[in-house]
Amino acid sequence: MDTDQQTTRTDRLRAEFRNSFPDQLLFQAYVNLRSPVFLLAIFGLALAIVLPLKLDGAHDFIWVLTYATMTLLVAAGLFLAQMVFVVVWVLVHRDQNFYRPRSIVLSDRSVVDETAVSRYEVQWLGIHGVLRTPWCLYIRLTPLSAHCVPPRAFADRRTYRDFADEAVRLFRRSRKGDPA
Repeated sequence: MDTDQQTTRTDRLRAEFRNSFPDQLLFQAYVNLRSPVFLLAIFGLALAIVLPLKLDGAHDFIWVLTYATMTLLVAAGLFLAQMVFVVVWVLVHRDQNFYRPRSIVLSDRSVVDETAVSRYEVQWLGIHGVLRTPWCLYIRLTPLSAHCVPPRAFADRRTYRDFADEAVRLFRRSRKGDPA
């Protein structure tokens, strides 16, 4: 591979950006909506609230409508509580690293996350998962933490898509045991 091709590949595998508070909230919401415990809490609390209505002999349609409405209200309440928790967490802990400008570099062997004050390198076998959403690419270090790479880190959507495709490919390759 000549130098120009290698530079192009390196540029394509590098993202530079700054995380935002909405990035953090979107990640928390995404993780929670995939959490059986969180979903059980939502549906269970809603059921506990509307069950007396069913026991009083409410019509099925009214009861189902009330249960659906209460489920949405409980979910909104839990998400609001979590948003307040995240705000308090950020204010108390003053995480100086999360909001700094950072670069994420994908290589055949690892993912490197670098800011002015830290450098994390995790080999692909240590990555818990790679999830692509319309609003962000999540390279999950653990079930509850991730590198959040937003599309705004790239010149256009196609470049973001190529970066995300490569991250997914490298992650899947690591699970198959292919050598780097």
